[in-house]
Amino acid sequence: MDRSLGVIERFKDPDVLAGMSLGEKLGGSLIIMVLGILTCIVVLTLIMIVIKIMHKLMEGSAARAAGRSVLLVTSPVAGSVVSVAAAVGKNASKGDLLATVAGPQGESGVCAAETGRVTEIKVKAGDSVNVGDVLAVLEKKEAAK
Repeated sequence: MDRSLGVIERFKDPDVLAGMSLGEKLGGSLIIMVLGILTCIVVLTLIMIVIKIMHKLMEGSAARAAGRSVLLVTSPVAGSVVSVAAAVGKNASKGDLLATVAGPQGESGVCAAETGRVTEIKVKAGDSVNVGDVLAVLEKKEAAK
């Protein structure tokens, strides 16, 4: 049997396939199946990333269309939300603590980068978050032109 052929090429050639033992056929089938599953996982992960990016872009563009500026407050670390200090409808000044996230290096306070009104809280205590996940949304009125 020609071992220089790759697994997929060996399965394409009927003469080579006929000369294979049952173990070689099962092993080759398993390899091809695993490659297919890995390909599906990669494609689905890429689709999820694109959907997240599109969702963030749409949130921002909807607010800008309404004459508002949206500030997305994101998690600096992956971990668990310990507490949420912000409340919908309340104003937050630059530097105000909005939430606390516990990560591998300890707790991190998440503060407002700019002054605005809290329009949405996307997490609650106990939620798991990844780096970059939106924790809260602040609205800032644009200056009159």
